[in-house]
Amino acid sequence: KKIVVTHPTSQLEHYSIEDMKGGLSRGASVLEHVVNDTTRQMKNPIPSSIISDAIKATGAENTIMSTDCGQVINPEPVVSMENFICLMLEDGIPENDILTMTRNNPAKMLGIEL
Repeated sequence: KKIVVTHPTSQLEHYSIEDMKGGLSRGASVLEHVVNDTTRQMKNPIPSSIISDAIKATGAENTIMSTDCGQVINPEPVVSMENFICLMLEDGIPENDILTMTRNNPAKMLGIEL
């Protein structure tokens, strides 16, 4: 009964803010944004501001931040997550919201109590 919409801002899906809000209003549990969409590994990487703007518009309570890394050509997931957190802080996402998106929301999706 949990639905994760992943890569909503990537070049493949390219959801508008209205599309993301619509998915949430129709029952999606969370939007998952991944730092890999901003890297050179992607043919057309997106600016981090596209992700941060989406987070600001749809809310940290509706978002999970992840890396989508672990491949040999990418930095290790821990390094990628650190990079993602730094990018979001630079783009004006508050630290408390980052904790919500990297700790609280994933735990809730997995049924883990903090």
